[in-house]
Amino acid sequence: MPTLPQLLHDRAHHAHWRALLLLLLAVVGVAALAPGTGAPSLGAGDKVDHLLAFVSLAVAAALSWPATRGRAALAAFGLLAYGILIELAQTQVPGRQGDGLDVAVDAAGIVLGLALAQGLRRLWPVPAA
Repeated sequence: MPTLPQLLHDRAHHAHWRALLLLLLAVVGVAALAPGTGAPSLGAGDKVDHLLAFVSLAVAAALSWPATRGRAALAAFGLLAYGILIELAQTQVPGRQGDGLDVAVDAAGIVLGLALAQGLRRLWPVPAA
């Protein structure tokens, strides 16, 4: 079984993080585009759902590739674009509506998720060879 530093840094595990990212993108997309009251929720409110979804997406995105500022920025912009597209698509779903505040909460989740991933990598650095 891999150690936590290996999971956070080893290139062999990046594909696992990317698979998780794709799964999370699909789950978030399906949940966000469910019609009307059929949308799943954690029960703590819409904004909490958005925050937790985008923290999760950002952590998975950050750990999918080696840590660099450029990749973190690319992940942030990509996830923010995904959040915006979801809100635009919701305007076409019966019983749903887009909300600019949701995009702001998504952005906060992205920042928190990227910071969390960076913090985990700093707490558990690459093992000395």
